[in-house]
Amino acid sequence: MSNGIRPNGPHLPLHRRLRFGNLIDLHVLDTRQYRSKQACNAGARDNPHLTYHSNKRGYIACTATPKTMQADFRVIDKVTIRGGAARTAATRVVQAGTPGSLVS
Repeated sequence: MSNGIRPNGPHLPLHRRLRFGNLIDLHVLDTRQYRSKQACNAGARDNPHLTYHSNKRGYIACTATPKTMQADFRVIDKVTIRGGAARTAATRVVQAGTPGSLVS
């Protein structure tokens, strides 16, 4: 674990900002520490900035160009099975200069 994300007493960084040149600034919320159902789930669905919500474990595969960024939300249905297959549960596309995301 790098020093930038290492816990400092009770203080645990839950987000990071990743920069890719002048193409994209990506803000990432780290929820790996919280595997059980969270109290804020209902409120999270009402958040206009959150475009996908799932209680499945997985990852996001992003493709960024100067005109669009596509996020494929990949989930793993059975994490207890070694080598379990991942599937794309949802895809969102953000177009440059247009607020919000589109369901693809």
